[in-house]
Amino acid sequence: MTTKATTTDYWISPDALFIERNAMAIPDYVQASCVGNAQILVYVKGIIDYDAGHNYRRWRLQAFPTVFNTHTEKYVYAAIPRTESVGNAANIVFPSEEIDIYGRNAEELQIGSENYYDIFLQGILSSSGENGTKNRVWQQRIVCGYLSSDEAINAGPAETDWYRYDVFDQTLTFLKDLTMKAGTVFRDLFVSTLKIVSGGRITFEGQQGEITGIGDADTPLDDATKIVTPKLMDDNALSKRHDDETPFNLAMHDLKVNGAADIFGNTVIHGDALVEGGLTVGTPEKRRPTTLHGDLTVGTFNKGVEGAKVDFYGNAEFEGIVARSFLEVPELRFNRTTITVGNKWQTQGGGIIQQVWTGADEALSALGFTSLEGVAQLKLETGEVGAVAVNDKCQGVFHFTNRRNDLSTSDPHDGNFHFAGFTTIYFRVKEIYTPATLPAPIKEQTAADGTPALNQFFRYELRAATCADLPAEDRNRWTDESHPQPAMHFACYANETDSTRQRSCLTTTTYQLHLAGMTNWTYTQDNMQLIIGWLNGFTMLQRVWDKEKKEFVEALKELEGEGIATGNIYMWGMVDQFDRVPSIVTQQLYFLSTPAVEILPDGIRVAEDHLSYVKGEWQTEPLTPSPSNRVVWQQWLYTYSDGTYGVSNVAFHAADPTALTVVLNKNIISVAISDWYDTAAPDDISFDITAQVFSGTQPLDVRSGKATYGTGDATTPVELTYTAVVAADGKSLTYHVTLKGFVGVEVDGATPEDAFMTFTLVTDYGTATTTATIAQNREGEDGQNGAKGDPGAPGAPGPRGYTGVTVRRGEWEAGVLYRNDSGDTTAPDGNRYLDEVSVTDLKSGTPKWYLARPSHNGILSEAANKPFGTGNDFWEPINDMRPLRTSFADIMTAFIQFLQVSQIQITDDNGTPYGAFGGGTDMEYPLWFGGATPADAVMRVNRQGDIWSGNKFSVINGKMRTDGNDSHVEVYDGVVEMFGSLAFPNIKVGVDADGCAILEFYSKDGQKMYNLGPNGLDKITTTAAYFSISRLKIISVNNAYDVWLAVAYIGNPDALPYYQFFPKQTKTDTAVVYWYGGTSSNTPPEQLGLYYQNDQLAQDLPTGELIPDGWYAAVNNGAHPTDTTIFTPDMGTTPDYVAYFERLYHFTSGRQDKTGKLTWKQKDGGAPYDFQLQI
Repeated sequence: MTTKATTTDYWISPDALFIERNAMAIPDYVQASCVGNAQILVYVKGIIDYDAGHNYRRWRLQAFPTVFNTHTEKYVYAAIPRTESVGNAANIVFPSEEIDIYGRNAEELQIGSENYYDIFLQGILSSSGENGTKNRVWQQRIVCGYLSSDEAINAGPAETDWYRYDVFDQTLTFLKDLTMKAGTVFRDLFVSTLKIVSGGRITFEGQQGEITGIGDADTPLDDATKIVTPKLMDDNALSKRHDDETPFNLAMHDLKVNGAADIFGNTVIHGDALVEGGLTVGTPEKRRPTTLHGDLTVGTFNKGVEGAKVDFYGNAEFEGIVARSFLEVPELRFNRTTITVGNKWQTQGGGIIQQVWTGADEALSALGFTSLEGVAQLKLETGEVGAVAVNDKCQGVFHFTNRRNDLSTSDPHDGNFHFAGFTTIYFRVKEIYTPATLPAPIKEQTAADGTPALNQFFRYELRAATCADLPAEDRNRWTDESHPQPAMHFACYANETDSTRQRSCLTTTTYQLHLAGMTNWTYTQDNMQLIIGWLNGFTMLQRVWDKEKKEFVEALKELEGEGIATGNIYMWGMVDQFDRVPSIVTQQLYFLSTPAVEILPDGIRVAEDHLSYVKGEWQTEPLTPSPSNRVVWQQWLYTYSDGTYGVSNVAFHAADPTALTVVLNKNIISVAISDWYDTAAPDDISFDITAQVFSGTQPLDVRSGKATYGTGDATTPVELTYTAVVAADGKSLTYHVTLKGFVGVEVDGATPEDAFMTFTLVTDYGTATTTATIAQNREGEDGQNGAKGDPGAPGAPGPRGYTGVTVRRGEWEAGVLYRNDSGDTTAPDGNRYLDEVSVTDLKSGTPKWYLARPSHNGILSEAANKPFGTGNDFWEPINDMRPLRTSFADIMTAFIQFLQVSQIQITDDNGTPYGAFGGGTDMEYPLWFGGATPADAVMRVNRQGDIWSGNKFSVINGKMRTDGNDSHVEVYDGVVEMFGSLAFPNIKVGVDADGCAILEFYSKDGQKMYNLGPNGLDKITTTAAYFSISRLKIISVNNAYDVWLAVAYIGNPDALPYYQFFPKQTKTDTAVVYWYGGTSSNTPPEQLGLYYQNDQLAQDLPTGELIPDGWYAAVNNGAHPTDTTIFTPDMGTTPDYVAYFERLYHFTSGRQDKTGKLTWKQKDGGAPYDFQLQI
């Protein structure tokens, strides 16, 4: 290091800097801040010189909350900008080692920024330990410096003959010996170091004995005058803080072990022993049996709820059991239900692995084993035979804790299974060992277990040994080299040399599959004999007759839905077949949030054919309401057995407490009491109050409600009874409240209660709460008039006032610059603010309010400085004050969250009224200005919010109007309409529903003539709605022969008129607009082109019945035209018949959907024959 700043090179005020260690109980987090306008003075000769005025240079000091990225010691420095281009503020920084003024360490490495000088403030924070969990302490405290300044000089030490006082350190040093006069005492004495001189002692008044020193190893055990230090105690007594031992015998009445008790010898306990932690008996080398002749209880045992217990008879109850190897029981019951997660095999062979030796072991490698081979030992009971055979292909599933498992679950329906969080292991049995052929290294390791059982040991080879190099498209390819593991279950499901071991039954979570002829690792449709369950994903080759080839060909049959696929079925009894309504296969819950209850989101959109869906922003991850998106909705998506989809209605899921607002018909409950308060007879008061719950401006249905008085403390002498009745329309709830023993003011020593009530209403969207104040009016006795006082002297003119403080209130949010400018006469943006925030308990819905401290100015809100509990460095909790009642108040400035008054009157400097607000329910205009009365006012607003300003301007029902001479202009919904003397606008200009500018001109009868819009200039023609008439005769709804015969003989039928509908429309050069139902649309009505039985219209839409479904003929007075296309002349001869035809028309739901041509033949006027219908 070259140059280091010393304490004589700088100075800061002692209260300028605040650093909180271990903030929020995090050792590597400090809360650092500076008071407003804090500065640091620095002068280092030759490096940091005087300013232009030959004074010490100074910089604004600032500090910020800091998270350390290492656990090492931290040094406190002030980083001073070297140039003005870098900045004009000094920052508090925390390097992990000592550096010089240029930011270099002892090895001359640049640690600090080259743009700053580093001034060491002497502060050193200790390390937080190896893992960052040890609280940091001040190894060396910050020194504020001694650079000469008026304040630093005044802060220097002062000295007299009796004492020396250091203002900066605030220490007082006595220069004389001190004694106390008899009978006087130091009432409180706080010392950093108390030193007893040689020969001194400590005694206690009224007690025998004295303290003369500190005990050590040579202090006799019977010495009663020495203090025992922790070190002396630890060396001579059993420790309660670390492992300890004693060669002496111990006798105890009761023994309670909260941690682990390691017992290496015999322990006899004559009292009770409660072990809340672990109990270890013996060592791995010296295993000791433990016998209990009573109950064993762990923790606080509450049957069926908590703790654990084993009774004398061996009955046990635990919270849970994790068995890393095996769990053996005669019967395993789980609510009488068998639970299987994953696949279940029924095969000729299988087992449980007890131990594995891989080919990577040096002993097996020396015997010729490869890394893809190994030896496995089965876990067998006494007398059990291993169910494995040579060439068995086996599958097992295991969860590895020290390596990566499969990330997802997949089943390609060929035997290659993957399970998320597990690894699928395949291996083949190569050789089964006998006691004679078992490899020597394994025989040595298992010699203590006795003679192996039959088929207990076998040599295996991993599937990857023969399948890793197969082409990628080969289903048998497998590259995973995971070996079988102890405690792994496996199934032998294929064997290429033993036909008796090739059948098995596989059950998954969605289907059951019977396999036969299994010789390979995977299976195909040739091996599948029976499939039961969900068939999607399975295919079978089928024989299909090829009409062109005149032979059977093979085609792939895809199986779908829930069902059974098999070859042979034998049955007896009855088969009852029916078409079942599609059933639900899966159902998934989705979530979406909106800012308010009245914003009901669009649901998941299912296509018209129900074969697909679009979920939009809906998600399966559950959402939590927030202050911005305060309501969470839910919707179910259903998948049915026929492959279609459906959804439930969008339903409410949860809401933030701020989403709902309770509105009372009165927030101040005024109670009139005619007599003064009598402590012997407290008052009983009753009142009614009505409440509604709103989400924004939308009232919600109320289900129930409750009420509490004051804080709800059960010790209050006031007795509350109430009823809560929901209105018939469900939109409001009325409370009838009675308070017995009410005390509203302090009289004759009687303490007033918290005179407010809390009302909580329950809706389908959660609960909402509000409060109402109880104000009491009592009639008191008239007092005597006081004497008139002398006039006071005129006061001196006060100083010029500054801009008032604007109070901002709301729920706390992160990312906001909260402020408290109450102590400043200026503000950065010219406005002064005071922020109040609430933090709402989501369970109870109760908010707690906090006031921002000035230290929050300029600091962005985040979780680290969020208000909580009794506040912190940035927030001050706001107290709940009791109600205030007075007959007169003179208030200069007030922030009132809720103000209930009958009327506010505005006067000029002479007291003459020129406006008012309020006035009761009889006041037609509750707001008016510019006159002594509402009738004279220039501006007035009625109770519906309509506005009149002057004689020619008004806003009524959201429409603004200005009047001229025989003309006026109306503005609404982004459109300006200009009127002459007629009731129709002449010109309309503005923005249409698509956000495009328009200019429209209308005729005198209100008909639009021209439109200048985004598509250019359109000339507009309008056609009224009309019907086209057709006379038709209904023939039949089918094509029976007798019907066609009737058509052939038809004469002058009683044909009926039917009316085809065409809507009213306005055509431009580029578009067509349809008019129906009292409005216009770019889409034609669905009735366009339909046939009706009459021509009645209502709002330009037909009102009659549709033409009945069936075939119709348009008859031409009984004459049928001939059809020469069916003549078949033979050698030029004329046929002996005449061919006729008739046009037929088919209608369905009012719309012509088919046409037909009916032909027939007749000879010499005889009967028609040879009918043919061409559709």
